[in-house]
Amino acid sequence: MVNEIEKIHKTGQPILVGTGSVEDSETLHQMLLEKNIMHEVLNAKNHAREAHIIAKAGEVGSVTISTNMAGRGTDIKLGKGAKELGGLYVIGTERHESRRIDNQLRGRSGRQGDIGESRFFISFGDPLFKRFAQDRILKAQEKLASDYFDSKFFSRFLTMTQKKVESVNFDMRKNLIDYDHVLANQRELIYKQRDKILIASDLTEVVDRMAQNFVEGFVETFKDQANQTMVNPIELSIAVQKELLQGEEVTASQFYNQTLLAAKQTVLKLVKDAISKKIEVMTVGIANNVFRDIIIQQMDDAWIHHLDQMLKLREGVSLRSLEQTSPLNIYVEESKKLFDLMLNKIAKNVILAVCAIINPTRNVDINVEQEHRRLEALKRLEEIKKLEELQNNNNEPAKVLFKFPDQHGNMIECEVPVDNLIQLVDGQIIQAQVAEEPKQELNQLEKADQLDQTLIEAKLAEQQEQKNNSATDK
Repeated sequence: MVNEIEKIHKTGQPILVGTGSVEDSETLHQMLLEKNIMHEVLNAKNHAREAHIIAKAGEVGSVTISTNMAGRGTDIKLGKGAKELGGLYVIGTERHESRRIDNQLRGRSGRQGDIGESRFFISFGDPLFKRFAQDRILKAQEKLASDYFDSKFFSRFLTMTQKKVESVNFDMRKNLIDYDHVLANQRELIYKQRDKILIASDLTEVVDRMAQNFVEGFVETFKDQANQTMVNPIELSIAVQKELLQGEEVTASQFYNQTLLAAKQTVLKLVKDAISKKIEVMTVGIANNVFRDIIIQQMDDAWIHHLDQMLKLREGVSLRSLEQTSPLNIYVEESKKLFDLMLNKIAKNVILAVCAIINPTRNVDINVEQEHRRLEALKRLEEIKKLEELQNNNNEPAKVLFKFPDQHGNMIECEVPVDNLIQLVDGQIIQAQVAEEPKQELNQLEKADQLDQTLIEAKLAEQQEQKNNSATDK
């Protein structure tokens, strides 16, 4: 082939050499350098000079080496005087597995009425023969007397081999499509469900279905070891209280002597009641937005993980063919199991996330109680200030009246001097002192274990209010 290139090059006819790979183009490049034949290499490595190389490929005396991908589909225009020399001379280093690629290489010459010529150099060591026609080629090679020949029979044989290869490749692509259809069907289902959730105005039914799906598997994990049809009431009650009901009281007696079916119904009712309370407090509109965000997030995360699992299954299913079963059938069965696991995982994560939402009523009760205690403390603080002013004016110790229950539940009243009640240093309570008189009232105070938490809170509330006012002024 190199000799043929050298021979044609001496005539000045432009030459285009098509190789099957970048490695082949580099090998031919070194061989032409040894022959001192000036040429250009077009192998999709040098994008900046690619257009320049193609523009010069049709000029007289040019030699261009190209892979089957580089410059494909480009119209090579003949330079001045090239037509008189025979046009573009195309050389193929091998026959490709697809006749389409060979025809594309041939089509570089003789375009738009120009003259040209093409020739392929083929070896029995080409990948095409090694993979698909090695036995037949060896038999034919024994009958050949020369290492170089030109035969129409051999050309027909090549065409038949290429058709065989194209048929094999078609079956492979069809097989890949069958695998892709499995994942495409799952993708259609999950995205269809996702779209419904995005536009739904009420997601209560969706959450209820997920709760039912989740409870089915959740209760199954708490079977009684002695009797598989019954549940372990203690373990189940602890799990329900901890994971689903945010610590609300659930007793083991609720599941005592219950079968799996009865326990599932009990847990499902508890979960639905808890969700209904959240919806009632948040209102339906806000609850739908919260549920939608949770469901979409869990669906997206689970789908990403599912795609990774399907890829691993696709890579390893071919080994299952050793079981004398169809890899595609195994892939379909295993993919369905993975899809069901994904749906169960979505339902589980959604319900756990919904149950983890802090009950707004509990916070409302706490906030109301704290605000009530703060107002009471401020009210008592005003009374204490008035007593302090009275003490300063009359030079007499001011006293505060306390009411508290004794150990028998009877209300006791006593007066304690304000000066001896608490001592504040740098805003911190460091000591609580009581007056030595009256002793009877002080003894009763000691029995109560505390002087008056409300008074302490009043001092703290005053300090906090002063800090807030100071920060606001700044």
